[in-house]
Amino acid sequence: MAKKIRFFFRRTNLNRYTITYLTALLDEHLPDFFELKIVDGFGELYKELSLNSEFISVVGYSLGVWEFKKHLEEISQLKRSFKDKVIIISGGPQASGLPEEILDRGADLVFIGEAEESLLSFLKDFYHSLELPSERIIKPQPLQDFNSYPPFAYKRGIFSPIELRRGCENKCFFCQTPYLFPQIRERDLDYVKKYANLLKEQGKKDLFFLLPDGLSYKQKNKGVNITYLEKFLKELSEEGFNLCWGYFPSEVFPTRVVNTPQVAKVLKKYVQNKKISLGCQTGSPRILELINRDHTLEDVRKAVKVLREEGFQVIVDIILGFPQEELSDRWQTLNFIKDLAQNYQAKFNLHYFIRLPQTPFFKLKPTPIEEEIKDEIYSLMKKGIAFGNFFKQLKTAFGNNKNEA
Repeated sequence: MAKKIRFFFRRTNLNRYTITYLTALLDEHLPDFFELKIVDGFGELYKELSLNSEFISVVGYSLGVWEFKKHLEEISQLKRSFKDKVIIISGGPQASGLPEEILDRGADLVFIGEAEESLLSFLKDFYHSLELPSERIIKPQPLQDFNSYPPFAYKRGIFSPIELRRGCENKCFFCQTPYLFPQIRERDLDYVKKYANLLKEQGKKDLFFLLPDGLSYKQKNKGVNITYLEKFLKELSEEGFNLCWGYFPSEVFPTRVVNTPQVAKVLKKYVQNKKISLGCQTGSPRILELINRDHTLEDVRKAVKVLREEGFQVIVDIILGFPQEELSDRWQTLNFIKDLAQNYQAKFNLHYFIRLPQTPFFKLKPTPIEEEIKDEIYSLMKKGIAFGNFFKQLKTAFGNNKNEA
């Protein structure tokens, strides 16, 4: 081969888990195909690409909603500066939902959905031919055993939470997960033990897990497989690991706690985290139905009570600004927040609704927030009852939809 290939991942604080996972994938399956480097800043990336014209450089972007505009600008600048000397590929939730927009801004290829096998296939072909495929939107290829892909780049000393479950049955209308990953995939306890022991070899004993719903692991019929969950937590705990479960990035769905309240005692027995994240999203019964949440406000109240009785600080996720949400719905939500805070000392992670590609709500307008509601949210944050990126997200939403605000 006349030229050597260098591969760069553009990493940020928001896509670091994905980049760690993909780096591990390439290290494991294509260890000798190219030089692979992770870069954390655009200036560093630009400098690297300017160094040596004897190399063909491939740059990988994982595109999420919060840095989408910024990364599109970076892609355009790289293409203008380096033209065909740099091959730009992208994946991630925004790429899967808006591939044409990304191609129009300068990317050469966009990978849709689960890209483990499609990425490996492309890189193998490119290594031998140095030619891009004629089809620029790369569709997923069937995955191998989900346990065959490493969770983090341990050879590089780069770690992230272990993804235990991919996909979600709940199908909330605002969330990308069930539409981006329609097939449920899970990893086994033996897989976790294998990589947990690699962590231990490097002096690390804290284990974090990635699940869209923290109590959905190995479940059936939207319940809790408490037998398997307790076995899982018990065996890892007995091997000396500190377990974080039910807190970011593995929040809990309310009905799982309500229908299997003994799970709170299991968590208390084995996990180190003192906080549990609980999905609720709204204090309005009308909006709960509108967004396709399969629980009631009473379910949320009961779940908070059960977890609080076991000593957990419950962090409730709330979203304001849903399509068709009215002022009365927002006041219902704020009153629900005050009620749970007063009676169970709950805290609230507040978000503003952001439209996500591939979801039923993507083409619907977010609802503006009245000044009286903003004032109330400021007050809740000042009192320590609420926190989060609500105001930043509000600015992002209307910044991206100026004609719809």
